[in-house]
Amino acid sequence: MFQRILVPLDGSSRAERAIPVAARLARASAGTVILVRVVQTMTAPIEEGGMLTASEKGRRYLSMTADHLREGFVAPAIAKLNLAITWSVAVDMYVAETLIRAAEPVAAPEWGEMVGDIDVIALATHGRDGLQRWVMGSVTERILLDTKLPLLVVPPEWQHKTAGNEQQKERGITELHLPEAVSIW
Repeated sequence: MFQRILVPLDGSSRAERAIPVAARLARASAGTVILVRVVQTMTAPIEEGGMLTASEKGRRYLSMTADHLREGFVAPAIAKLNLAITWSVAVDMYVAETLIRAAEPVAAPEWGEMVGDIDVIALATHGRDGLQRWVMGSVTERILLDTKLPLLVVPPEWQHKTAGNEQQKERGITELHLPEAVSIW
């Protein structure tokens, strides 16, 4: 059974495509969806005139995303599932390695808020290839090669295949469609 499902998010709508798949899997196994974001240490300007650290920005994003999922603002179908949704932020330069350490059981006090002991990692791939993939690398590929955990991969095209019309695409995730080509490794 998949009781704890990790969903890595980078702030993009592409990464968020893994949420409905993870939600359905969590519902089937009465599990928990754990949203995680890996950020680098740096600051970004905020409207109030101060500075917001990348970690604080990641916390706000994940907190808001989790709240919106629970309350049905973005995905009413997910809110109806009444899932346990938690979130965590990690600060590190190496995304894939950090996600693996966050997912696999580890007894390290320096991780503080990181989760560990995950049953499956559900993530959406950006679908990069060619020179772009060579330059930027593939987080999905690195996780696939280095983790011992099952990996559920949502390809970049699935949302367009399952959305019924342009209006549904504009509204975002409104129904829990399973992708036609989800890969489980």
